[in-house]
Amino acid sequence: MANSDSGSDDFCGNIDQINKIINLNIGKWKLKIINSISHDDIKQELLIQIHRQWEKYDRSKPLGNWLSTVVCNKLINLTRDNFYKFSKPCLSCPKFAGGSLCSLYGEISSECGLYRKWELEKKFHHDCALPVTIEDHQDEIHSMPFGDINFDEQIANLKDKLKEKLSLADYKIFVWLYLENITEEDIIKLLNYKNERQGRKQINNLKQSIVSLVKKIIIQNS
Repeated sequence: MANSDSGSDDFCGNIDQINKIINLNIGKWKLKIINSISHDDIKQELLIQIHRQWEKYDRSKPLGNWLSTVVCNKLINLTRDNFYKFSKPCLSCPKFAGGSLCSLYGEISSECGLYRKWELEKKFHHDCALPVTIEDHQDEIHSMPFGDINFDEQIANLKDKLKEKLSLADYKIFVWLYLENITEEDIIKLLNYKNERQGRKQINNLKQSIVSLVKKIIIQNS
């Protein structure tokens, strides 16, 4: 096993082979389904995982085989976490008959309780994670009936729903951030935070909560 004192140097000394194995394995995977993560980010995730596992490498065995195992396991996890967890429940259902067919309902539809729940909770994330070609994306955008959408009405509706869900203080910060375009620095001053770092952290947490809440509202209304 690796010596803890020399582990880091040992890792750096093998970096060329590590990168070679990473590139080789990435090339074998259809990583377009993980379109929410860049290729460089995936490589970085793999390097971090290998470094974390480095002390477990048995020097009496080939390094390449061990690296391939670590890389493949991490790629499986990345693929599952970024795509398959949002897949339709039909794929694991014994009634699934392939394509858009269901042996119980005929066509896959919201008549099925599991599918209806997936539509409400996961379809949005599934569609975001599913890649399309540039041409298909352009066709999809051009085919959307944006002319029929009353954006002022939609924004007003969203504001009303957020006002119901957020506390008065949080809603005020939402208005400052997204409607009045006040900077985080100015908001920190307006709220008289004594600790600027803590104030920024609280605002960032609130921004994440607002984005998550807006997504849920949009999904429920679609």
